[in-house]
Amino acid sequence: MRFLSAGQSHGEALAGILSEFPSVVEINTDFINDELKSRQAGFGRGARMSIEKDSVSILSGVSKGKTTGAPISFLIKNLDWDNWKDRLDIEEDITNPRPGHADLTGMIKFRLKSARDVIERSSARETAVRVVAGSFAKLFLLNFNIFTLSYVEQIGNICIDEDSYRLNIKKNFNPVKNVFDKSLIDKISASMLRCPDEIVTAKMIKLIKNTAKQSDTLGGSFRVFATGISAGLGSFSQWDTRLDAKITASIMSIPSVKAVAFGNGLNAGFLRGTEFHDEIFYSREEGFF
Repeated sequence: MRFLSAGQSHGEALAGILSEFPSVVEINTDFINDELKSRQAGFGRGARMSIEKDSVSILSGVSKGKTTGAPISFLIKNLDWDNWKDRLDIEEDITNPRPGHADLTGMIKFRLKSARDVIERSSARETAVRVVAGSFAKLFLLNFNIFTLSYVEQIGNICIDEDSYRLNIKKNFNPVKNVFDKSLIDKISASMLRCPDEIVTAKMIKLIKNTAKQSDTLGGSFRVFATGISAGLGSFSQWDTRLDAKITASIMSIPSVKAVAFGNGLNAGFLRGTEFHDEIFYSREEGFF
């Protein structure tokens, strides 16, 4: 499917368009709104998250609860618009660009007098539209019993024991149904940081609090799994058809993401081939594993 987004961080609304989406896919608006709600959760989030109560309004492409094959368009209203609609027109130009943001480059490239016009579009607020687009994709993939799961594995220098959680993931995965055990999902959902380890979560929260007192911020990392994927997605034939390249481009386009790795990719430079590569096995009962 193709996906376009539009709108400003403090504008009246955000908009999205999905085209080439399959027809006759059942769409659950409550599911999409729950995904939007999940985006806003998490300890240490900015004050903006407490203002917005995101919900989607589907404008086209869905009839009687199912997609029609026509382009899908939708809106997400910005409640913070009421606080900004008069301020934006009288605000003085912002000429002090922030490090680590698109401010300076955007001002130069598009010949803008103020960074405000860059900030409004490069803001992470745009990811709300991506959540809706991703929700449509999830609803489609569920028809094929394809399921995704993600969790936070690191905040600052606090990290879960990744080796043990890889084993935990395997133990909690049902290869017949291609789903994860509900207890693991409940642990992730119950965590204020979507981290399945309660002890590590507590340490992360303490670190966030201490860092906030110093008027500073923290980075982190998260891990994503997908189950039930069929062999043959992507291709080795051309550079722009490779699956890992497509996934990387999608995730790296999120403003805050600065690195993407597959498997143990971030440690590849420190390992030998015999340590890094997974062996491939086959049995009549399990197939390839």
